[in-house]
Amino acid sequence: MRDRRTPGLAEVTSPLFASPAATGWRSLVLTEQVHDPVADDVVAPVADAYCLVVVTGGEAFLESWDGQGWSGGHYAPGSVALISPERATRYRWRTLGPGRLTTAHLLLSRDSMRTAARDLGLGRGAPALRDSAHLSDGVVAATTGALLHAGRSGAAEAYAHAATAFLAMHVLTRYTATTGTVDELTSRVLGVFRDAVGRATSLRELAALARVGETRLAQVVREATGRSPWSYLLSLRIAEAKRFLGTTDHSVTEVGLRCGFATPSHFAASFRRATGTSPTAWRATGDLTGPP
Repeated sequence: MRDRRTPGLAEVTSPLFASPAATGWRSLVLTEQVHDPVADDVVAPVADAYCLVVVTGGEAFLESWDGQGWSGGHYAPGSVALISPERATRYRWRTLGPGRLTTAHLLLSRDSMRTAARDLGLGRGAPALRDSAHLSDGVVAATTGALLHAGRSGAAEAYAHAATAFLAMHVLTRYTATTGTVDELTSRVLGVFRDAVGRATSLRELAALARVGETRLAQVVREATGRSPWSYLLSLRIAEAKRFLGTTDHSVTEVGLRCGFATPSHFAASFRRATGTSPTAWRATGDLTGPP
């Protein structure tokens, strides 16, 4: 997730797509890149634009540095990150399975965002957004995919201009720092679930940690992920189990316990339902059939 090399860090291979060379679009800059399977500390370049990063292929356990520690989760096609202008970011990741990790980077200019902010009645200045390393935003993911397809097909500047205006409106509507308490709640709720991956818990405890009622907790999780709370937590546990199986020598039993499964049989049955294979077989083959 970088465009330049820093000694000792992971290298990005040649871009799969770069709009400046392929299309000449002026409204936005869009690239798609392939990444190393493992990166220990990648410093992304600072951009003078609002950056949307969308995973387009592969799966990875990715963490970002917040100035005090590393935090992260399971990234799969459609996962989105939002980065404001002039913000330096650090990442590390390990891919899950044999598929190569690819991401699209979409840069929206300050002028585009100012125009959208003015049209939305948010003032004339550069809008402040709530940056996030992990968003569930199907609109951004789908629009980015459409732009990649259009760029490879030789779409005109008018296409990029319309898409830029739409994305700027969408991002400002959802992620403006002074509004959108629902998105702040979503971030808090999903964070509680990520923190609960490695231990036994209850819906009551999760709701208490998120400072909402159980019904509201379930509603937020379903709106953000399309899953029930327990289905979402299970998907996080399976993703974490894949990370342990693929990157450590822990026994299958220990992996299950570390990922919050009460017994080895519970872990084995849950893993098979989610992936179509056993933990032992997955470790041996790296098979990603039926990912959560």
